[in-house]
Amino acid sequence: MIIGKTHFSPLPPVDYKNIHTGNDDMRCSDYKNESCLYLNEDQFLETYLTNDMIKQVGNHVANSSETPFFVHLSFVSPHPPSTPPHPWNEFYSDDDISSLDLNYEVGDIDKLPNQTKMLLGITEENPAVNSRASAWLNDDGSPNMEKINQDRKLYYDLCAYVDSQIGRAVDFIDSLGIASETLIIFTSDHGSQLYDHGIDNDKHTFLDASWRVPLIMRQPGAVPAGGVERFASTLDVTTTILAAAGVIISEDEGITWDAANSTSYFMSGFDMYTPLVEKGIGNQPRLAVPGTEYRGYAVVTGKYKLAYYTEQDETFLWDRVNDVQERENLAKDEKYSEVINVLRTALLRWRAQQDDLQWQMEGWKNAAEVGIRARDDAAKLTGLKAEINLQNAGVLADSIEIGV
Repeated sequence: MIIGKTHFSPLPPVDYKNIHTGNDDMRCSDYKNESCLYLNEDQFLETYLTNDMIKQVGNHVANSSETPFFVHLSFVSPHPPSTPPHPWNEFYSDDDISSLDLNYEVGDIDKLPNQTKMLLGITEENPAVNSRASAWLNDDGSPNMEKINQDRKLYYDLCAYVDSQIGRAVDFIDSLGIASETLIIFTSDHGSQLYDHGIDNDKHTFLDASWRVPLIMRQPGAVPAGGVERFASTLDVTTTILAAAGVIISEDEGITWDAANSTSYFMSGFDMYTPLVEKGIGNQPRLAVPGTEYRGYAVVTGKYKLAYYTEQDETFLWDRVNDVQERENLAKDEKYSEVINVLRTALLRWRAQQDDLQWQMEGWKNAAEVGIRARDDAAKLTGLKAEINLQNAGVLADSIEIGV
């Protein structure tokens, strides 16, 4: 079942789908003209989607209790426009929000990567859109906290509402008596800067507020409760679901192209489920996380985050241990040149290894002589090879001693 926001095509062949993707679909009357109205909770999109999930899963369990099911319940909220339904638009008080720090200093916008500024439309080539920034900046360049806190309050109100709908979905699974047999995964595609670093309620950056999202797994009796792992990636979600369903097995390093008859050979993500169930907390295999957006690439390790923009040859390096707010770009500090070289080279290698292995193995069976050589070389990757190579480089970078 696919219920809710869906940004991929073509859709897989599923028994049931109910697609609602537009930002103003059952959330707002006319958000482009900034005339949104607060709907009641029972009229709002996420309530409707959760109701449908409850109906469809309830019918399935009642009529096909022995047949496994899969549901992708995908919410639009808390994506803008931030118009939380009544009464959630009054969940947080102004005092709750005014006490929050703002990770912003005058001049932060100029320090953003050029690709980020281009994607956000705040480039010098298009000065008219500077009104986007001036809408929340005072004449002296300082932040207009009244405007910022108003937007932040609505965003957090909307998050609280989303939490309530997730709770409804989980409670329903529990009420059916199938919690111990049902793996629930909660995650998101991105966060929001909420004016940190000079970006309003938007993203298009590798900064933590945009890139770092929750990923929570729940299956009583199988997945240990209360534990926290260091790293995971949304790339791992598909592999994890397939592993939990018994469709794939752990990666076989010795597999060759002519024996590539299992899905695991082609999967790029790590199986997070099996290590948790068999070994418990602290045994996840992922030690580094890569990310991409347009022509920018980034990798996170235990100590560092490196972002590299190929089009402009821009490099950013942050110390994740001593600079959690990502204020200082260390890329021009010679002390970190070895760390940068290791991570940037590994990141570009990772990008070059994003082969469509299944297409190559199937399409090059009768290739010419050179094609066969290329196929056999690509086959050495297996699905996880690029990820393993990258995280090994991340471990190496973290071990480099930095001079004074």
